[in-house]
Amino acid sequence: MNELTTEIIAALAQKQDLDEVFRHHLEIAINQLLQTELAEFLGYERYSYAGINTGNNRNGSYERSFDTKYSQLNLTIPRDRNGRFENHTLPAYGRHSDNLETTVIQLYTKGITTAEIAELIEKMYGAHYSKATVSNMTKAVHIAIGIRPDGTKEVLNYQVAPTESTGIWTELLGTLIKQGVKDVLLFVADGLVGLDEGLNRHFPKAKRQRCLVHVGRNLTNKVRVKDRKAVISDFKQVHREANREAAELKMNKFANNWHQTYPKLIKDLLKMPNLLTFMDFPPAIRQSLYSTNLIENFNKHLKRTTHHKEQFPTEDSLDRFLVSQFNVYNEKSLKRIHRGFQGLQDTLEASFI
Repeated sequence: MNELTTEIIAALAQKQDLDEVFRHHLEIAINQLLQTELAEFLGYERYSYAGINTGNNRNGSYERSFDTKYSQLNLTIPRDRNGRFENHTLPAYGRHSDNLETTVIQLYTKGITTAEIAELIEKMYGAHYSKATVSNMTKAVHIAIGIRPDGTKEVLNYQVAPTESTGIWTELLGTLIKQGVKDVLLFVADGLVGLDEGLNRHFPKAKRQRCLVHVGRNLTNKVRVKDRKAVISDFKQVHREANREAAELKMNKFANNWHQTYPKLIKDLLKMPNLLTFMDFPPAIRQSLYSTNLIENFNKHLKRTTHHKEQFPTEDSLDRFLVSQFNVYNEKSLKRIHRGFQGLQDTLEASFI
């Protein structure tokens, strides 16, 4: 017995209106059809690595009401970034339909599945798409964590996508503004694709720090095994200096020591921007600012908690899990002052002026 049949029997037993049962399932089914149709248009499922470098991807959605004989439906219409997607499930400007709901309800009465929706789309559009799968979340979730001047921290938002791009970060940063984030002193990140463009658009005054831990890993991966220990030891001396001037001298010394052995590597390193921005901040918090260890540690926690469930059956199940983890993190973090921030609130708040 499928879910719709169960609900119909329950509604009859309780003498409830069957139209609301049909309306609820119709709303779910049409939203599924719209997502399926966009996947067919783009040529890849949501979160699939097949979407990398295709030149187009998903770009959020907008809400639309639609009248049926079972009352009004609240639908979420997906969009593509290039603005070319036009769904065929709903009429372009119409607000009602005479027969679409009948077709979809019939699917539900036989226990609709994603595969059956795929069959329907194939019949409608002459193309096939595979059943939706959700990628391993530890490879697809991009997280923004913020630290307030008082030292409390919070997961601000996240984005699920198979790869990093300008569009992803621009959308995420724009969402932060809508949430109420007004000013940011510093962004700490790895060399993320597209992040600079998003920052230039939404937070042009914010300083930027490139994660020195990632830079160090990159250096050790590109030198001979016998030199790795010495290279990383020398490089770590840079962020241990007392001030920017001393750090710059140490960086130049590092470059001079290894330039002859690894000329291209050192040349590329010296061209990297934002390596020493953290030195512009109070010494007590520099250790928290020169790397993305804060997020790396949280990601490790997520990996541990998802070890037993590498895949999520639906997008909603992924979102519910992530939000629950973020809520737990925030509940704890909003009650604690991050290391080094004690007593610096006035100093940091003055930097926003």
